[in-house]
Amino acid sequence: MNITKLQLAERGALLALGSAILSGSIYAAPNSGTSDSLSMTEKTLAAVPIAPAGTLDTLHEALTSGHFFGSVRYRFESVDQTRVGAEFDSEGRASTLRTRLGYETGKFHGMSGVLEFSNVASVPGGYHDYNDAVSATPPNRPTIADPTVTVVNQVYVQHDNVLNGKVKLGRQRIALGNKRFIGNVGWRQTEQTYDSISYDGKYKYGMSMYYAYIDRANTILGASQEHGSHILNLGKNWENLGTLTAYGYYLDFPDGDMVGPSGAKSTVTIGGNFVGDMNLGENRSLLYGIELAHQSDVGDNPVEVSATYSHAYLGAEVSGITAKVGFESLDGHKSGDGNRAFQTPLATKHAWNGWADKFLTTPSGGLEDVYIMVGFKRDAFGADVTFHNFDAELSQTGSYGSEVDGRISYKVNENMDLGVKMADFNADSDNTIGLQDTKKYWIWMSYSW
Repeated sequence: MNITKLQLAERGALLALGSAILSGSIYAAPNSGTSDSLSMTEKTLAAVPIAPAGTLDTLHEALTSGHFFGSVRYRFESVDQTRVGAEFDSEGRASTLRTRLGYETGKFHGMSGVLEFSNVASVPGGYHDYNDAVSATPPNRPTIADPTVTVVNQVYVQHDNVLNGKVKLGRQRIALGNKRFIGNVGWRQTEQTYDSISYDGKYKYGMSMYYAYIDRANTILGASQEHGSHILNLGKNWENLGTLTAYGYYLDFPDGDMVGPSGAKSTVTIGGNFVGDMNLGENRSLLYGIELAHQSDVGDNPVEVSATYSHAYLGAEVSGITAKVGFESLDGHKSGDGNRAFQTPLATKHAWNGWADKFLTTPSGGLEDVYIMVGFKRDAFGADVTFHNFDAELSQTGSYGSEVDGRISYKVNENMDLGVKMADFNADSDNTIGLQDTKKYWIWMSYSW
């Protein structure tokens, strides 16, 4: 795959700037690119302001007066999936421990830096009989997408006062709104991050803007995907009424790179939503939201895409008890080509359409999800149950099945929390896309500092 000179320059600058902010010196790291590419990187670095000699003590203080941070999260996950075939073992189990360790510098003229590592390991003596979606061994086990891997989770420099906003350059976490389109997939042990330059602005009268250019997405499997993508969110908030957001997501995968089992390719999605949480007094709130978006093909996408997304919900919260009903629809395509259905390749998909993760890629027949959620939260304790009914958006494709999800969580203190969670998907016996009954269970405990 070809990498442009601009991409080489950006990555060279990222490496050098990250080293500079964490060590106090700027240098050009060796690079295997062409001499022209190195020249661009050197020019990029030369444009970075170097502090006058009289301020080196202040710079040194900023670099050394930062703080370490980190977290550990243990999780046991069990998957029981009905599958036709004598050689397939229906159960997969994983005991994994995720450890993150990072350092954030102090500020120097509004600039700071972050370096964070993440490691996922199998717990000695624990269960590790599952397909991790990378090594595909053992192949006869259900997939649990938590491979043992060590990654640089984040490394970026940031300026916190640029046109009333923050600018970040480097590998960073991006999670926008409800994460339906752009998310970090925080549920998995290795999260999704982005090599990006981003701007997050807050203005008067409740106005906001977020923009990011994404050069690369780093996936939950420890791999990476080339990008040339642009992300834009424009928002307006009205106190005690809600927030209106207009967005445009231009996702460009060079050379036709594919994401997901059915190959979502380069698309642009234009849409908007309005989400509200109106305080009615006496511990009562009205919850509501509506969203509409359209997706079409761009760049080198070889197929024609014209698909619509819609979502609406209404609910209420009274004295810690929440009830909500909603409907979500993602268009399919009568051709039977899943590449022409509405896809969300960068979303935190686990949070949508059931925790059993049966619809990480929209089927060619589309998807309609009618759901009801009931939850309770008081102090450190929380619990919720959600019921889903899944149908195809195209009527001739029929029903997919139903699902019940449940969760109980307890926050021990500001640093520690634990919980249990389950998902039970029952496939419609007449479904046409090979869905099987699936049960999943999780137990977790995390500690952060």
